[in-house]
Amino acid sequence: MLPIGDWRRLQDALITANFWSLPPMVSSQGAWLDGYNVIVEGRRGNVFRATTLINPDVDELWQICRVAFDLAGLVDVRL
Repeated sequence: MLPIGDWRRLQDALITANFWSLPPMVSSQGAWLDGYNVIVEGRRGNVFRATTLINPDVDELWQICRVAFDLAGLVDVRL
């Protein structure tokens, strides 16, 4: 259970990243020899959304992951 302030911060990050309007897959803006995929899932009422964010240059990935890392106590982890 998240405190209300943390929950609002996560909600704000999802809104800023336009999470509820993202396509199922957001591709990298550049070419990478090595990379990763992050799947972000959410539910708002009866609406379920899953989006795959590919590689580190996707802005939406940074907007959501920074808050998730901070809430997990990983503030000092450099993304």
